[in-house]
Amino acid sequence: MEEVQCNTAVFEEWVNRNPLRRWRDEKGFSLRMTAAEFGVTFATVNHWERGRKVPRPSSFALIAALIGVPIEDLAGEWHRWLQERPETGDQNGSADD
Repeated sequence: MEEVQCNTAVFEEWVNRNPLRRWRDEKGFSLRMTAAEFGVTFATVNHWERGRKVPRPSSFALIAALIGVPIEDLAGEWHRWLQERPETGDQNGSADD
């Protein structure tokens, strides 16, 4: 049981490093508020932040504009973040918008 809790903590720490999650936490935005900004469901934002789905290019452009970084920088950071995914936790990752 302790290993599962440790693996969950590692996964949640990884999720908290997601660029959108960090921005959302800094601004105090809920999943629903963020979803409304992008015109998607709160579940979609949750999937992006947990690495289950990858935003489509049009959504990346919106995220980059909202966060205030060039889209190339955001895409590079997101890619590095996905490469650091722990072996435990959610294990999907398709494009979704």
